[in-house]
Amino acid sequence: MARNVRLTRFANALTILSMTLALVVGAATVSFAQTKITFMGFIPPHQYGNGFQVLVDEFNSIQSEVEVELQGNSSPSTLLPLHAGGLTPDLIYDHLTEQYLRQGVLAPIDQFVERSGITDWIPGTMQWHTYDGHLYGAPYGLLGQRLILYDRDRFAENGVSEPQEGWNWNDLESRARRLSRDTDGDGQNDVFGFDMAPSWFFWPALINNGSVLYDGERWFPHLDRTVEAIEFMTMLAREGIMAPDGGRFQNFHDRRTAISAASSRDTQLYVDDPPAFEVGAIHFPVQRSRGIIVTPRAFYLGNTNDPVKQAAAWKFVRWALEPEQQVKFLIHGSLLPSTLAGMQAVGPYIMENDPLLLPFANEIAAHSYPYPFVANFSNASAYTTEWMNKALAGDVSPREAAEQITHLTNAAEQELRAQSGE
Repeated sequence: MARNVRLTRFANALTILSMTLALVVGAATVSFAQTKITFMGFIPPHQYGNGFQVLVDEFNSIQSEVEVELQGNSSPSTLLPLHAGGLTPDLIYDHLTEQYLRQGVLAPIDQFVERSGITDWIPGTMQWHTYDGHLYGAPYGLLGQRLILYDRDRFAENGVSEPQEGWNWNDLESRARRLSRDTDGDGQNDVFGFDMAPSWFFWPALINNGSVLYDGERWFPHLDRTVEAIEFMTMLAREGIMAPDGGRFQNFHDRRTAISAASSRDTQLYVDDPPAFEVGAIHFPVQRSRGIIVTPRAFYLGNTNDPVKQAAAWKFVRWALEPEQQVKFLIHGSLLPSTLAGMQAVGPYIMENDPLLLPFANEIAAHSYPYPFVANFSNASAYTTEWMNKALAGDVSPREAAEQITHLTNAAEQELRAQSGE
């Protein structure tokens, strides 16, 4: 009989429930005459779209000044042509701030945020939404990547001690090595100590090795730390400690792996289909620093040159940012709040319905590290994936992979800057 997923050894796990916060609610006084606004973000059946549909339907039902029309999923391929044709949406939900800014798609929101009184944003989430001295995005809906989930029963069965607060890479390696097994006697492990998604393999390791992905000017600025991170991941793969088809929910669920790097969105899978073992959770292993990567999507106002519609769009945004609305968005859209007040509000729901989310929420509230969603992000991702795959296959050394990732990504950065006249 499958047991419910339970969290253990989190004596301080209720930190988000005990925060003392003062949320100051303020907004501009604006009168609307049944203003209709268009909102491009996500639509059902996408999970985020389910969340936005719930919010839009409720907002439209409780007041008559602003009507929000939820349109298609936002992406450069759809949004940029709309803007070029004079059909810019009034409200946008996305994470490509700099790319849209360079095309003039977005309007600044400084005055709206200042009047809102919201100051308790999750640490770091505002970092990539400021451009040329102006704020453009209001963070909303955080996806936490990565946290470590582990099979407590397998640890106990093999006499391996569970990870402790502040554990490091050596601790992960030694435990994963002891938990790897060749069960069919063919000389190759078929049960693995560690499992991690194949995309962006080493980014969490790099960040937790005291480095950064992007410092505002240069990508992967610390070559030696980048090499160390790649060496660590390739060693795990080469020695049969890390699953070759990593990042699959079923690997961990079916006990093919003992330790799994997961995102906050994955926890719903364990609610829907509880595994037949106890699950523990702990922060990603650290060596010199600590942090959990978050995806900082945000609300943006379209640059429509219509102040009435911009104010109407912000009316919806400000309402959606209230803690009770952020709880609804978590329930229906699976993303965590972007304010500390929102994190506090979701605590009771998490404890009752999805306790594995609690360590994600605590880590994000205290140690978030947002992905730098700037214009060159897609290039950084592509080059990372390409050269990490080569390193994992043994085609290149970790140092060569690090050098190529760094060189190619920064060359693309310089080309983008030259194109924009910087």
